[in-house]
Amino acid sequence: MSEILLLNPWITDFAAYDLWARPLGLLYIGACLRRLPGVGVRLLDCLDHARLPPGLAARVRRRADGRGHYHREIIAKPEPLRGIKRHYCRYGIPEEVFRQCLRQLPTPDVVLVTSRMTYWYPGVQRAIAIVREELPTARVVLGGLYPTLCPRHARQFSGADAIVSGTRLEPLLALLASWKLVPPPAPGADHLFSVTPAWDLYDKLSSLVLLTSLGCPGRCPYCAAARLWPVYQRRAPGEVFAELRQWRTCFPGLRDVAFYDDALLLDADRHLLPFLELVGDNGGAGLRFHTPNGLHVPAAPVGRQDGQG
Repeated sequence: MSEILLLNPWITDFAAYDLWARPLGLLYIGACLRRLPGVGVRLLDCLDHARLPPGLAARVRRRADGRGHYHREIIAKPEPLRGIKRHYCRYGIPEEVFRQCLRQLPTPDVVLVTSRMTYWYPGVQRAIAIVREELPTARVVLGGLYPTLCPRHARQFSGADAIVSGTRLEPLLALLASWKLVPPPAPGADHLFSVTPAWDLYDKLSSLVLLTSLGCPGRCPYCAAARLWPVYQRRAPGEVFAELRQWRTCFPGLRDVAFYDDALLLDADRHLLPFLELVGDNGGAGLRFHTPNGLHVPAAPVGRQDGQG
């Protein structure tokens, strides 16, 4: 049996605040992998407040709705940032707790490391370096935003055995198959929405993240959404509601749900509003919905080419 560890590394920055930040892509990958025969999947999230020792956790201010501060430790600034007169910190569980978690897990064959903001790469580097020390026989694969947007830097400096750029699952599955860790990918295994994220890899869950769509039909020059998701995809409202109901059943106390969509309000009359109506008609009155990814006002329906509102 192949053992695969999913790893969400630390944030390294001058400031960080938890606005329902969860490694959603990693949870989708975990759900896809554990459908395969002979594959065991575990999760280690360095930003998971529940992994803090009780004494440390009590000193970190958190809200009941899932938001809050992270535990932080001041660390040395990267050379390009030395002139900034603010503390540079590592946010998440302490290094020693991370090491203990690695030692307590079954030894994985491969560690799949995700990444988000490209400038958080020092946290990725440090996490991979510790994995090398604690799990010397495990291969390390890095994916996520950092190697997708900065592949040369990630390949040269991350310390991973391999990087996977882009957001398709097929290259990762093909790589793992070449190492004889999973069977060759079957047709359709590359479709992210063929599974629901593996939220049950967490012992506790105080809030949930939903994706009702992938990407954005806009092509704003300052945004990487089009590079990450070249094709805009949208899920049926009933499918999204079924996912929400599934995880509320597994975690009965769950009340807070955050949307990660890039274009949540697009064509809302046929997309978001029908979903919310399903929620309201089926016992969802106690839920609270949040939009940490921000909202935009669509200028035109999908398909309009004349620029008119």
